[in-house]
Amino acid sequence: MGFALFGAFRGGPGCVHTVEHTIYLVPEAQDKGLGRALMDTLVSAAMTLGHHAMIGAISGGNANAVAFHEKCGFKQAGYFPEVGRKNGVWHDLILMHLILEKPTDTSERKG
Repeated sequence: MGFALFGAFRGGPGCVHTVEHTIYLVPEAQDKGLGRALMDTLVSAAMTLGHHAMIGAISGGNANAVAFHEKCGFKQAGYFPEVGRKNGVWHDLILMHLILEKPTDTSERKG
């Protein structure tokens, strides 16, 4: 019916606490709550492992995926025109971002 996973967002130590996820459902499995169940499981697992943020990379033409991520609390964090190519067609890329935890140490500064 589909799959869900997350892994490293970028190499190097700077983003070690950020993961990128993928959720895929076959069309007949969509709109049944399975995507939300998979997302909830991914977010819970990422938090349990101590990750701080989760990124979703979505094809610019996939308005349903953007709406789904927004319902799950993700915010748009980036838009890259024509950075992907599939079947001879250029695709835009939207990055969606979710903070998994709130920092408890206010002495840390955003960089």
